[in-house]
Amino acid sequence: RYSSDNDVPALSHARFALNHNITASSGVHKADGDNSDWKNTDEALYLGSISPKWATLRCAQDSDKVYFLIEVSDESILSKDYVTLTMAYETEDNKIPYGARSIKVHPSGQIYTERYSSVWEESEMGAVVTVAYDGEIDEDGGDKGYIVEMEISRSSLPISDGRMLVNFSMADWEIGWDSEGEYEDYKTDAVSSSSTDTSTWIEISCL
Repeated sequence: RYSSDNDVPALSHARFALNHNITASSGVHKADGDNSDWKNTDEALYLGSISPKWATLRCAQDSDKVYFLIEVSDESILSKDYVTLTMAYETEDNKIPYGARSIKVHPSGQIYTERYSSVWEESEMGAVVTVAYDGEIDEDGGDKGYIVEMEISRSSLPISDGRMLVNFSMADWEIGWDSEGEYEDYKTDAVSSSSTDTSTWIEISCL
């Protein structure tokens, strides 16, 4: 927003909440690292703040599978960066239920999947995941970002009455310099900072 006080121009920064419950589109999206078939899918979750780094999440479905597209804008892609998608059905007390699922994907292609049963434990999901990136991993910058496409069987997901709650997060490492030499700085954005309280998670409907 542009403002002026006593004829002295100034820029004011504000953080806006763009997220809202979204509807899954209908259609098949092969997890091949090509996002061109998602161009008509408008509803998305957005993560970002005052930074050139941001991420979006889109969702589609058919009778057998649920599809996700994650797009990350990143000028310096590092192998330690990652995105995480956590999924659960709604509960009356907003506590994460048994059977919730989580999938973490690095731009280098490393994938970690977990299931919640009082604690998070490593568990297979049978997900098909493809990562594609524009740039060079662990180099000096000048990158564009990366995308993650997922195909997951409905039977592996905590869907209830055609709905599912999701928490979507992006973790990013920055490499920089200080007076003592090289250092690493970590930042993260998320729909919710809690991994066990689902009260602020986003609902995806029409699944």
